[in-house]
Amino acid sequence: MIELSDLVAARPGAHAQDPRKLIEFPCPSCERAEAAYWPEADTLSCPSRCDPGRIAALLRRGEPPPDLAFEKRVRAEVDRLRVRDEARRRWDEAEAAEFSSDWFGTTGDEFDPESAEQVPCVLEYAPGEFAFAPGVTFVFGPRSSAKTWLMYVAALQEARRGNRALLIDYEMSFEEAMRRMVTLGASREELGRVVYVQPAGPFGDAGRARLLARFGEEAPSVVVLDSVGMSMGSAGLDSDKGKDTEEWAYGLPLWLKKQWPDTVILLIDHVRKGEGASGTDPVGSQRKGSFADTLCLVVPMTPISRQRRGQGRLVLRKDRKGWGDEGRALLDFEFGGGGPFELSPPDPHTVATAGDPGEAAEALHRVARYVGEHEGAKVEEVRDALSIQPNEFTAMKAELIRQEVIEHRPRVGLFKGPRWGEYVSRED
Repeated sequence: MIELSDLVAARPGAHAQDPRKLIEFPCPSCERAEAAYWPEADTLSCPSRCDPGRIAALLRRGEPPPDLAFEKRVRAEVDRLRVRDEARRRWDEAEAAEFSSDWFGTTGDEFDPESAEQVPCVLEYAPGEFAFAPGVTFVFGPRSSAKTWLMYVAALQEARRGNRALLIDYEMSFEEAMRRMVTLGASREELGRVVYVQPAGPFGDAGRARLLARFGEEAPSVVVLDSVGMSMGSAGLDSDKGKDTEEWAYGLPLWLKKQWPDTVILLIDHVRKGEGASGTDPVGSQRKGSFADTLCLVVPMTPISRQRRGQGRLVLRKDRKGWGDEGRALLDFEFGGGGPFELSPPDPHTVATAGDPGEAAEALHRVARYVGEHEGAKVEEVRDALSIQPNEFTAMKAELIRQEVIEHRPRVGLFKGPRWGEYVSRED
């Protein structure tokens, strides 16, 4: 019998730098790849995973009938890998082109100074008075403060105006969300203008493409995301870590803002809990505050439930566009007890601070009494004496100044205001 090494060497196209160690030749089985033969080990192999016995049989020309099914599977796998590699190459090129357009930049003369400035346009609480402007807004507060209900009111108002609303829900279900909209008074026609999305994980490229296709040229006027913590958690991110917060921001809320620059994007979040926590900022607030256009705190003033009608207040904590000052009350709301959800301008005679509503009035009262007993005390002295967190004290001080209970004289200290006596006697 002719030696296998001789058959390989005689194969058309065979070549070798050292015939004693390795000979490469066109594979007679798949007729595409270059097979290899190692004389010392007397072994054959093919990159297309052709059967060595079949290769040897074909070389000896005593070949069996061709295994067409096997070759078809091999060709399909090779074609699949080729298509995958081509798709990756095209995706990398497209992604590079997208980033290059971002970094190419534009010149200032392309801006139209006559273009309309974005103004608050969502969540009308009085005729012609709105709470939220386009951009990214964090709406946060303690549990059971009706944050989600308040945001659903904003979505329903937009649906009633003939606009479209988007709910991105990580916490409830489609049935629960729609039941809330119906409880607020939504009709079937209005529900038809609300798009509900419940992601099972982070938004990928396919999800973003489908979301854009769902709206086409008619962008939603408002997006409600419930909640930030659950959204980041589903993506394996930690809201206490700045790097994770940045990754999530660019992947979802800032991406939404880029796609729909005239849309109000409302992100429902929570306040930090535990020792040393501040009740006036969201969890991970340092990074969140850096990319947010607006931060709004929901303050419960009296409990809200099915059995009891309660009250709450929306307080501005940050407004990059300058429509309001920090600590300003934007609106009051009432809900519960089987009645409708009602919005109104803030009542100037109602006290509201972050934290438990039963403790709010007492906290303000302690600040007012201390200032009255220590007129001229500096902010730091009062804050330290009463063991109040800086951000919480700022909100309390602003509320007491607004009610003319105390005065803050720059570089001098805190003093009684014209209504100090009335306020303290009322609380007593």
